[in-house]
Amino acid sequence: LVTGAVHDPRVLVHEPAKWVAALRHSDPEHGDRPSVTDRGSVVFRVETGEGSHGGQAGRYAALSYDAEAVAWALTALGVQG
Repeated sequence: LVTGAVHDPRVLVHEPAKWVAALRHSDPEHGDRPSVTDRGSVVFRVETGEGSHGGQAGRYAALSYDAEAVAWALTALGVQG
């Protein structure tokens, strides 16, 4: 899971996008539409709202952002809830 933000002045959104493209290109098993359950999938999540490097501002928005990342990681690892 790679994240980026449109409104981040420190890391422009094209930088992580280029990195994701390079990772996907280097993986011969990477399909056109990877699933979150694919072990080799590289998922790029772009934050388009307000907020930047660490996700949205605000306590609950930040917790929601972190929870989504943890949920994706647990799903990718095959952890059952």
